[in-house]
Amino acid sequence: MKCLCVVFLVLISVLGWSEDSFANGEAPAAASSTTTTSDAIANTCSDTDQFTFTDIGVAMDATIMGVEVGSSIADSTAVVLPDGRVRMYFQYLSKDRSQGAHYSAISSDGVHFTLEAGTRLGDTEWKTEWWGPHIKAKWLSDGRLRIYKGATPGTDANIGIISYISSDGLTFTKEDGFRITPSAAGLTRLSHLTIVSTSDGKYRGYFSNMPQGTDPNRLVKSATSSDLLTWTMDSGVRVGTGSTTLPDDSAEQPHALQRPDGCVTLFFYRSHHKGQFAPALTYYSTSKDGVTFTNAYSLDINGNGPDIVRLNDGTYLLYYDVGNETQGFSIRVGKLELTPSVSLPDICCNMVGGVSVNGSSYSREVNVGQVNTVDIKAAINSSVIGTGDIYVVAYWQDSYFFKIGNPDQWWSYDGTKVIPYKKNVTLADYTINIYSGLLTGLKGDLRVYVAYWEQRKANPVISDPLVIYMK
Repeated sequence: MKCLCVVFLVLISVLGWSEDSFANGEAPAAASSTTTTSDAIANTCSDTDQFTFTDIGVAMDATIMGVEVGSSIADSTAVVLPDGRVRMYFQYLSKDRSQGAHYSAISSDGVHFTLEAGTRLGDTEWKTEWWGPHIKAKWLSDGRLRIYKGATPGTDANIGIISYISSDGLTFTKEDGFRITPSAAGLTRLSHLTIVSTSDGKYRGYFSNMPQGTDPNRLVKSATSSDLLTWTMDSGVRVGTGSTTLPDDSAEQPHALQRPDGCVTLFFYRSHHKGQFAPALTYYSTSKDGVTFTNAYSLDINGNGPDIVRLNDGTYLLYYDVGNETQGFSIRVGKLELTPSVSLPDICCNMVGGVSVNGSSYSREVNVGQVNTVDIKAAINSSVIGTGDIYVVAYWQDSYFFKIGNPDQWWSYDGTKVIPYKKNVTLADYTINIYSGLLTGLKGDLRVYVAYWEQRKANPVISDPLVIYMK
């Protein structure tokens, strides 16, 4: 049996690895679906909660809209209608920037959408005094729908968070005044307002600034209200630059997910770490009181503008923005689940991990048949401080395979270079969902290793193997 050290001696010596250095290896079988029996998101809360995201596909793009590829299609907010359908609101800006407005689309499943006729927040909003792309919708107790928008036109007098009201979800009327002004927030160019209920019967709204260019000072603040119209600023910064608990990562365009008893999970877009550009990803953090956020985790989505709805069957869908003018912009959708809390055995060097067979407890070594479902997980302990790269390596039949992103995708080692599973992430408490599903067609011994390489450290730290004996 070859030693994994051979592979990581290459990793130590090669500093310029790239994905192009690998031949495409065969991906294992797709993971099987799991039926949700209770709503753990709505009924439980911990500030160390972690989520699993499974991408489904495109919800809205230029093809669905029937417009030119490269047009901006982004910044969505979705609501579940009384009949169970999902309506999505989003901004459209033509590729030549000659026109723009907010549109809506309707879906029976929250995934496949049909564009609805007309515009929603004003005919041809683009370049008007109240233009702003970022919006969030909120149902009111009387059945009306309010949309909060961050107005960011060129005129300073019209910058701030404003709102629109509708009785049918299609025709909206702008409400007077501002909900939050830049002067009240102590910020410029405000985003939308995303709102949850508080344990005392009031409301808390979260928003970010929207700095331009390379400015790393991106942060989320909050305000409270008793009527959803008049808002009073909370002191301090919730997440991002200036936060006392999570200051290292920038934060913008938040979505607040309601949890029980005043608990809130805040999803946000991170583009900077300690003032420098970092891999742009969607992050999240959970607070038991909606004010103090202490742990941040990556959702492994390279996209912006997260928005979440809960369907009537208890399924949570998360929408996010991706793309550019060349490839085209789109709004994608996937399933969001709370990662179950499990007990994982120690696998050395401040890491835990294990393999579960058919839902059994997690072990370091297991026997697996062709019809058995396996779930392979690992995590880095909270004692590992700092940022770094994470590697997941499988060894089978004298070959090494490196896990690359999600869903389950593996690249075969070409003998010269290696590539990390995740780059430049906060290592403490990082959970790695390595693989879930069948191992059909594979026989023999499969060994899975996890490693992390802290920044400024000479060598990576490598776990003991998880061993799967496949029959």
